[in-house]
Amino acid sequence: MSAAAIACHACAAARRASLGVAAAPRGALLALPGCACQTLPSGERRKRLLVPGAGPLAELSARYFAEVRHWVAVAKGCDVRALGAAADVALGLGAGWRRCDAAARATGEMLERYGAALVPPGSGARVVLTDWRGAVCGDGPAAAAWLPYHRHGRPALPASSTGLGFAFDRNRALRAAAHEMIERSAIDTLARDGARRAKPLGPVRIGKVSGHGFHIAAPLPVALVLVADGSGRIVAAGAAARTGIDAALIAARREAALGWLVAQGRVLPGAGLDGAGLLGPLADLPLSEWPVARRRGAVEPPLSPRGALTRRFAFADLTPGDIAAAGGWVVRAMERTAADA
Repeated sequence: MSAAAIACHACAAARRASLGVAAAPRGALLALPGCACQTLPSGERRKRLLVPGAGPLAELSARYFAEVRHWVAVAKGCDVRALGAAADVALGLGAGWRRCDAAARATGEMLERYGAALVPPGSGARVVLTDWRGAVCGDGPAAAAWLPYHRHGRPALPASSTGLGFAFDRNRALRAAAHEMIERSAIDTLARDGARRAKPLGPVRIGKVSGHGFHIAAPLPVALVLVADGSGRIVAAGAAARTGIDAALIAARREAALGWLVAQGRVLPGAGLDGAGLLGPLADLPLSEWPVARRRGAVEPPLSPRGALTRRFAFADLTPGDIAAAGGWVVRAMERTAADA
C-alpha cells in the first residue's frame, strides 16, 4: 500500500456503509479503529478526522440565530451501528459567538459520543480507571463508561453522555469530563437537598432573551442560567463548571442559548429534546419557587481546582483507534471511591 493510502478496502466499505452517500473516495477515508492500514502522518489524520465524509464526521452545519446572538452547529456522526455499536448515538450540538467555535464544540461532542459508542471486543464487565497522571487506580463498571449504557445485557436508551470529554490534549479532555461531572452533580444535589440553595447572580442577557443567573455550591464554581416564559415556567437552562464563576457564567449562558433554541424547535425540530432537561425534577418548578438563597455566604468556598479534579475523579480511556491515531482523546470521568482516592 502506498504512503498516501489510509484505508484498506474493508475499512473503505465499512466507512461507506456508515457515512452513506457523503463518504469521500477511499484515498480520503480514515481507517477504522484498530485497523493497521493507517499510514498518513498524524497532522493529516487530524485534519481528515474533522472533515465530513472522511471518518466519524458525516455532516456539519451551522446557522446564526440573531435572537440569542449565537451560532449553533450540528455535527452528525457516521452511523456507528454499521461499525458494531449497539445504537446510533453520534450526534453533537454546539453554540458560540463565532461559527468556528460552535462547529468545534459540536464536532467535539460528536466525537465523544462516537468514541464511547464503540465498545471493543472482550472489554468485559469492567474498564480500567486511571488517575489524573495516568496511573492505574482501579476499575469501574463498563456499563457506566460506554455508550449506550447496558442493563442486564441490553442497551438502555436514551444514553447519557455525562462525564465525557474530547480534546487533542489529554489534560484538556480530562478537565472537560470532570467539569461536566461537577456541574451535573451540583444540580442533582440541589434537587435532592432541601437545605441547599442557589445564590442569585442577577439578570443575564442572551441577545434578545432574558435569563437569570445563579451560583451553585460545588467543588468548583458552577453557574446556572435559567430562561422562563411569561408565566414563569422554566423553558431552558444552561450550566457549567469552571475554575472561576465569571467563566462558568459565560459557558452557562451559551448552553442556555442552545437550550432556548431547542425548546423553540429551532434546532433539530421534532427530535423531542427538552431545553431544560438537565434540571430533572427542578424543571417543573416555576421560577418564583426556585430554591434561592436569601442571605450572604450561602455558597460554600470551592476547593482548589487541582484538588477538585485530581482527587475526586478517575478516568476511563475510551479513545478509538482512528481518534488516537490523530492525537485525540475520549475519556469518561467517574467518581472515585474513598478506597481509591
